[in-house]
Amino acid sequence: MFKKITLIASVFALVVLNGCDENVDPQILLREALGNAFTIESTKFESTLDVQIENVEETNGSINFIFTGKGENILDIPSTLEYSVDAKFDLENAELGAIAGELKLGFKIVEEAFFGIIEKFDLSGSPEMEAAKPFIQMFSNNWYKFSLSNIPEMVEQMDAQKEIQKELIAIYKKLLTENDILLVESLNEDGANFILEIAPNFDLIFSRDFIKNNLFEILKSMIENSTLDEAERDKILAEMEFDEEVLTKLPEIRKTAEKIWTLGNFEITFEIDKNDRIVQSSAMSGEVDLAELQKIIPEPDQSACTDWQVEQGLCGPTELSGKIIFDVVSNLSEINQSQNIIPPEEFIDFDPALIFGMGVGMGMDEPEIMSEMEMMSDDELGAVLGENSLEMELPEDAPIARPQN
Repeated sequence: MFKKITLIASVFALVVLNGCDENVDPQILLREALGNAFTIESTKFESTLDVQIENVEETNGSINFIFTGKGENILDIPSTLEYSVDAKFDLENAELGAIAGELKLGFKIVEEAFFGIIEKFDLSGSPEMEAAKPFIQMFSNNWYKFSLSNIPEMVEQMDAQKEIQKELIAIYKKLLTENDILLVESLNEDGANFILEIAPNFDLIFSRDFIKNNLFEILKSMIENSTLDEAERDKILAEMEFDEEVLTKLPEIRKTAEKIWTLGNFEITFEIDKNDRIVQSSAMSGEVDLAELQKIIPEPDQSACTDWQVEQGLCGPTELSGKIIFDVVSNLSEINQSQNIIPPEEFIDFDPALIFGMGVGMGMDEPEIMSEMEMMSDDELGAVLGENSLEMELPEDAPIARPQN
């Protein structure tokens, strides 16, 4: 079906499209755009995810995520990034009650230093969440810095990953530009952009040759260039082989995947700039009826279930119901323009291990580990966690220990 659609679209593209003076083959255009994604060194980005939940495990409501930011040298490890994640919840569960409010986090990665901030935490809901809110808000509105230089092992791994990244990028680019993993269903124009509606190429993705010559080789390359111990790496590579039983089921798996795609009314759209041939915007939407999905996906083998797993509902037959509707939109702007990302002027050096009572460099197998936080004075603790942690006003009815005057 998709091959026929692609052939028709390709033939149609040989004539002038909507008054355009340019002849365009949709599949060649798509391959070029996917390849050009690897030429992006800096950009601004924004992605939104809207999810509607209808009667799923007695839960109804909506979740909205907004991911915005900018990046430089984004194909390197680590990239230079500045971004925020804004999550809004409006859910109602028959057992847990209402879960509503907003959570916003900010991050920066500059010169192998990681910065984070809780910009907003205003979630309401269960008693446990209300109890945790004052503690989480205690850390809000301060930038915290964590530097890789504090952990030599991580610095070594990061240096190794830099070289691995280059090879992986080359592999992914080859995979996308030499194979029609996606097929164009329609090609239109809108001003300065080409609009492509696309779908997965199920015939290719679930073919034995594609898996053997591409996906399997990618997996081997990732293992060969991993930071695993050499002996362990060689052992894994020596034992890697095709599972013939799985490969014989590829036609059945392919059929199931296409059914799921059709059932979910999935749609993918790319907007490609006519000048630089880069995907400036992408969108994906769909809806999943869990009861109908359960009819398509075979029941897993439950012969190994223990009585306890069955009693806890962790194993055994389940009846799914409800619907999940989602819409994802991503946009790029200021592509390959300088983004001028700088670290925060004020921040608190933070050792995440202190949360667990163990500083950087202290081994997990030390015979005696005392919490460094317990040994700190109020001034020292304030320097690590922020002054607001010592001045926080807790609600009188908060079910947690209150600070003593």
